[in-house]
Amino acid sequence: EGDEEPGTGEEPGEGDDEPGTGEEPGEGDEEPGTGEEPGEGDEEPGTGEEPGEGDEEPGTGEEPGEGDEEDPGKGQQAGDIIDNNPELVVEAIKNESSKSTIVVDASSNKKIDKAIFEALRGRDKSVTFKTENSEWTFNGKDIKEVKDIDLTIQIASLKDTVSANKDAIAKKVKNEDVLVLSFASNGKLPAKATVRVKLDSTWLANKDKNNIFVYYYNPETKKAEVVAKKLKVDEEGYIQFAIDHNSDFFVADKDLVAAKILPKTGSPVDTQILSLLGLLAMATGLVVIFTKRKKFNK
Repeated sequence: EGDEEPGTGEEPGEGDDEPGTGEEPGEGDEEPGTGEEPGEGDEEPGTGEEPGEGDEEPGTGEEPGEGDEEDPGKGQQAGDIIDNNPELVVEAIKNESSKSTIVVDASSNKKIDKAIFEALRGRDKSVTFKTENSEWTFNGKDIKEVKDIDLTIQIASLKDTVSANKDAIAKKVKNEDVLVLSFASNGKLPAKATVRVKLDSTWLANKDKNNIFVYYYNPETKKAEVVAKKLKVDEEGYIQFAIDHNSDFFVADKDLVAAKILPKTGSPVDTQILSLLGLLAMATGLVVIFTKRKKFNK
């Protein structure tokens, strides 16, 4: 019976089954699989890729780039004033949309390069040149001749003007108090231009600002021709009219033709010549009558 105790010893053999329990720790060895979970955690670099997606934010950085494209367009559409630099003006003419107006500051440089008119010609766009006392607007569809021009205008009363035509104008208007607009000698302009001219404030002080007449003095024919009638001076002291050539113009605050100071526009001769012709006709008539009477008496 004491030998049966080894059977009890077999119980320890059953206890030997505990190595099977030791296999449970083997199952615990599966915990490296849990270690694989950190491996899944290793996929977090994929989350790290999300910052990579954040790296796509430079794409958002590209949006400012798109914004950069908008700035020049907005600047041009807003009609910003640009300097009188032929290259800048030509570029603006090419980039602006149809029916737009490019504004050029020509106050410090009144010489307009013919390249600007060449770029503008044939386009339904306008360029306005601004100086300290005038504004000139040309439309590309009106341009016929390409040439350099000078936007200088000397504005002075008849007694103060330095125009070479001063004496001729004074005689023509019988020393009436007119304002002389002496344009640079450009001759015929590249196209018909709309001009705004700032009148001398001293001359304008006692004048009718709602009844301004503009006349052109033609040095070749020695005639004065009406250019604009009954203009109103705006709040800034400007008047506006259209011209297609440059020479000397003069301004009055009344109709000099109606006042019989100037002959009617289109009249081939002025009133002085008409008077002389009338006297000559009378003299001729008297000679004829005298001759007939002399023959009759014989």
